[in-house]
Amino acid sequence: MNPGKDNRRVRYTKMVLRESLIELLKEKPINRITVTDICQHADLNRGTFYNYYCDAYDLLAQIEEELYSALYETTVRFETDGITGELLEKLLAVIEENRDLCHVLFNINSDKTFLNKLLELTKEFAFRYWAEHNVNNLSQTQLNLLYSFFANGAVGLLCNWIAGEHDVTKEYLAKTILALGIKGAEYFFNEQPATLPVIKITNT
Repeated sequence: MNPGKDNRRVRYTKMVLRESLIELLKEKPINRITVTDICQHADLNRGTFYNYYCDAYDLLAQIEEELYSALYETTVRFETDGITGELLEKLLAVIEENRDLCHVLFNINSDKTFLNKLLELTKEFAFRYWAEHNVNNLSQTQLNLLYSFFANGAVGLLCNWIAGEHDVTKEYLAKTILALGIKGAEYFFNEQPATLPVIKITNT
């Protein structure tokens, strides 16, 4: 028996099953995907599938957990290092490495459970960071509105980038998100009163 060979076989089998599920998710939601569908796509038998997973939901949950853990390792550093372009680039690098999976998970027609979990994570660290710079003492309602605006804007950019609608590097996208989101938020946290400027619209 060669343990190394067995481990490689297991990794390969799991990779094929993982990729098969992701491909199927591009065509239909998880509640319409069966173990048989996955096995036929992967050219593996059902017995092999059940060696590692209970059903399609279990496979998806493990895939999501791996991605979440990878994103968490970078996101948790926001609390100590602040929200920087370097950390945003690291987050985008993880997303880029898992582009097909993220395209499925972030898609407008997909189940939003994973995306909501990720947004709650970033919200937690954003609020802690903002609390240290909130010299205007914004209310919780104002902070929630602020986060919703910037978070949904960032997600929109990410979805379009993942789908290939924005032909820019992750470095450029990180700078854009930082400039539009974090730098924009500084308006509310500077020494000036947190009031919105009057915008005059003139007919041309």
